Amino acid sequence: MVRRESGSIVFKIALAWPASEGELARLRTYVTGECEILSPKSYEIKDLVEVALDADAIVGGYVPEEMIVNAEKVKLVQVLHSGVTHRSLDGLDQGFSFNTLRSRNIMLGNIAGANAVAVAEHAFALMLALAKRIVPDHQALAQGSWYPFSRDTMGCELAGKTLGILGVGAIGVELAKRARAFCMGVIGTKRTPAPQLIDELGLDFLGSPEDLPRVLRESDFVAVCVPWMPSTDKMLGEKELRSMKKTAYLINIARAEIIDEEALHRALTEDWIAGYGTDVWWNYDLMPTPSDAVGFIKWGICAPIVSRTGIHKLDNVVMTGDRAAFNAETLENFLRVGMRNVDMLAKGQTPEHIVDLSMQAR
Repeated sequence: MVRRESGSIVFKIALAWPASEGELARLRTYVTGECEILSPKSYEIKDLVEVALDADAIVGGYVPEEMIVNAEKVKLVQVLHSGVTHRSLDGLDQGFSFNTLRSRNIMLGNIAGANAVAVAEHAFALMLALAKRIVPDHQALAQGSWYPFSRDTMGCELAGKTLGILGVGAIGVELAKRARAFCMGVIGTKRTPAPQLIDELGLDFLGSPEDLPRVLRESDFVAVCVPWMPSTDKMLGEKELRSMKKTAYLINIARAEIIDEEALHRALTEDWIAGYGTDVWWNYDLMPTPSDAVGFIKWGICAPIVSRTGIHKLDNVVMTGDRAAFNAETLENFLRVGMRNVDMLAKGQTPEHIVDLSMQAR
């Protein structure tokens, strides 16, 4: 807890967006400590900075660095996302530098696992859409014609197929549960050993990142669930995509940058793989600088920018634009989990979801 000069115990939480009275009321139900929640008047930088001046924690989907550098007492930046990948190039995904946090011993919180069910369900929607040829069939019927009945347009069943999960974390676990319901075999990789998951989830194989070649080679569907960091940047390139089955589908619910865009375009147009389903897109260098920020609603964390190679125009691609977790239940869960993290710090406890900045820095 934090004791101010007056002797009263209060922990100040600055929001990085102008919350409505209804939102503020809901947020207050998620904190049990002596907390005061401060909402800015607008998304203007001056208003965001003003509300953060005396804050102990800053909460937001997008947090501009100006809020942090002007908040002398801040101890925690709580991001309402699971992924907090940072780029120190022309753009900053979160709006701030990890160096700023490290230099001032400020913790970075995320909401790991809060979107797991929603994203896993979305991954299966992409898988089913590809396997059953839903999109081209719908488009043909919408135009008053039949989608051709031929061997080339034939769909496939998920039952009996193998799902390869690259990164069996919170989302990967939910994927594995659902895959078993579809009578699929499940294999995967995980950065940190967790042999207990093999029995808990009924996995056929769970290896380390070094086992990537085996998982790619044996899978009929490959789901990308790893975080984007130096070791996973362009993790799937020409060599890896060529090693997959020609009948396999690649599903990306992580970050576009994990897959080499040029290699993927060739894989889809030269029939190295059967198709691609994605909810994430390459950001290139077009993310806003902190001074350009007008809030999470406009930019988000994965502002979708279509492929410059034309992947979004291909017939064997099913795509959505950062929609996997965009539903009422998940967004409310984001707030609940994020505020619980802040509340733990306010009560003098160690927050549950803290990011290892040394592992994530680029």
